[in-house]
Amino acid sequence: MIEKVTETTYRDHVRQNVFARAGMAHSDFLHVDQVYRNVAEGCDPVRDEDGNVACRKKNIYSFPAIGSPDNGAYTTSGDLDRFIRVVKAGELLSPGLTETFLTPQVDCR
Repeated sequence: MIEKVTETTYRDHVRQNVFARAGMAHSDFLHVDQVYRNVAEGCDPVRDEDGNVACRKKNIYSFPAIGSPDNGAYTTSGDLDRFIRVVKAGELLSPGLTETFLTPQVDCR
């Protein structure tokens, strides 16, 4: 829907309207077959017959080759901090969406 409405790719829309607006200079959609400085790679545990973690393996085949709406954006803790500060300041979303975003949606009690 985003691509249809904005006539841009999903990734470009997020880059321009989320990452850039929030000052998230170290966030992007990265190709899994390339190596990037300061990017931690994902991995999954490999369990032995007793259920103990025996080792870990890269999970690059669990995701598309480049980020998509359901996953694949890489960021840093500093950029996440900038993101939440911009959202809390009401600079990224409408007031109603900001309130919804900041309201817990699941009762974890």
